[in-house]
Amino acid sequence: MSPSASVDQAVILLAGMGERMRPISELCAKEALPLGARPAIDWIIDEVVSAELGHVVLVTSPRKTELNGYLDSAVRDRLGDAGCSVRIVHQPCPDGTVNAMLRGVRELPDESAFILAWGDEVFRPARRMTALVERVTETEGLMPVVAGKPVSDEDVSRCGIIELDGERIRRIVEKPDPHAVTSRLASVGGYALTWPVVRLAVARQERYGADSSISQLLSDYISEGGSATVAAVDEDWHTTGDWPSYERAFLAFAAR
Repeated sequence: MSPSASVDQAVILLAGMGERMRPISELCAKEALPLGARPAIDWIIDEVVSAELGHVVLVTSPRKTELNGYLDSAVRDRLGDAGCSVRIVHQPCPDGTVNAMLRGVRELPDESAFILAWGDEVFRPARRMTALVERVTETEGLMPVVAGKPVSDEDVSRCGIIELDGERIRRIVEKPDPHAVTSRLASVGGYALTWPVVRLAVARQERYGADSSISQLLSDYISEGGSATVAAVDEDWHTTGDWPSYERAFLAFAAR
């Protein structure tokens, strides 16, 4: 098995300013919005602990003062108690998801595969990261993995839709018209990325601007001959990134 097969690290992206959640996001970061009796970020930290990861990098914005204070106190303490080291880095300006990822990976301890997740996407039960770790380990750490979940027709146009060729991803279509694709398998909640993907991002960094996505990066990787696969996630998926989704998430957690 390749040394990179041991997945022990994650980058969690929290720098987005929550444009779709304004005006509330101007007062409270979307990652700090309550789900049940806890902020959303706490449920994601539960996944880190459950997956037994040893190193986490949190990429945030210097403008999120209250959230950053919470990350540097309660979240750092919780992860430290679980034996997980924490680095907090800032993305000074909104220059895109790919660039945020690159800021995070510079702080990882080695070039093994890593989990990439967002601070506003929550799964219950908390097994999404574990599923990604298990799937990338099956590939001996050599193939990037996308968390995939079937979605309804109405959700197709707000997701990256995965088209498969056997077990391998043929392409990812970002937010398509439901009539333009036959697949209903959506890229939701994160990835297990390998360093060949990171090196491609570095080589083409000028191409990936503020509107860039990891789906775009992976599509480029696949089009150049790289292979990627899917980890099926069956858990309930919630996000605090837009009002309709947050309302559903709030009610689902309140009913528990």
